[in-house]
Amino acid sequence: MKTIRLPIFAILFLLTISDSFSAVYEGIKFGKVPDEFVTMKKYEADPEAEAVVLSDVGNSKITFSSGAGFQIIYTIHKVIKVLNKGGLSYGDFQIPYYSISGRTDLVGAVKGYVYNASEGGIAKEKIGKEHVFDEQVSKTYWIKKISAPNIKEGSVIELYYEITSDLFSYMREWEFQTEIPTRWSE
Repeated sequence: MKTIRLPIFAILFLLTISDSFSAVYEGIKFGKVPDEFVTMKKYEADPEAEAVVLSDVGNSKITFSSGAGFQIIYTIHKVIKVLNKGGLSYGDFQIPYYSISGRTDLVGAVKGYVYNASEGGIAKEKIGKEHVFDEQVSKTYWIKKISAPNIKEGSVIELYYEITSDLFSYMREWEFQTEIPTRWSE
């Protein structure tokens, strides 16, 4: 009887700990920006900030398929709050990528929303294909540009995208803090 109690106690203890750690997560799920972020007027931790990264969550994994071989898939979900006119430029995103003969980065699954407070509540506007375009910088270097629509003081911009790459010599960096404050990054 004693041997059964210990494993059961250990399992219950581990479940309790994992629930505690999951409660610490402060990222924002796609499409679920809390209203208090949209109505927020200033960022208490930095009242002079022109914008704040509310959540910046990235993931990378290596996959294999018989047709493409090994690839790295990066997923990025970013949420930014524009606090004043100086922060309006944070509604424009640039994603660099390479296109080399036989090897390439593919930027896809681009989706997002712009949230604005309105008299009737929260207005949610989709970032559509018409807001996304590619610019060739050189023979092998491109930039995917995304200009979120209807950005104004108080807007919250949410963007999600994926990069599929077979360029293992070019691992993407992660910036936990940029020129504007970051509330959550992982």
